Amino acid sequence: MKIKVDKYSINIRKATWDDYAYCYNLFKKNLKPIIEKHWGWVPGRFRRNFNPFNCRILEYNNKMSGFYQVPYENGIAYLEEMHVSTRLRGKGIGTKILMLIESEARKRKCKIIRLQVFKENPAKRLYEKLGYKIKKDIKSSVLMEKKI
Repeated sequence: MKIKVDKYSINIRKATWDDYAYCYNLFKKNLKPIIEKHWGWVPGRFRRNFNPFNCRILEYNNKMSGFYQVPYENGIAYLEEMHVSTRLRGKGIGTKILMLIESEARKRKCKIIRLQVFKENPAKRLYEKLGYKIKKDIKSSVLMEKKI
């Protein structure tokens, strides 16, 4: 599948286990300092939670440029991970991906999209802008939801 965001044409494909190293490294680059600060870094935690069945890879100019992971269960879509490479941030790609997730959730008859985000993560502002509401304060992070 392809999406267009301004001048950017992004290919989205299903992940495989061969994509694990890329996803882990981007996750680590984006979140390791925050995770270390609040929970302590546990290298194997990401591997336990990585599921290529629920993961999609973003490609721009034939290079991996991000990923997101969303399981859909019991009427709820849970955004476990969404990471966009530094060079593509701030260009509307995160917004477009969230709209895509919302559309897929509706097709799967989900009523809610849920996510957890660190309070200091700049992505929190994007979620709030797109209608996600804080449902629970969990010390260093918040659980957010959007009814669809």
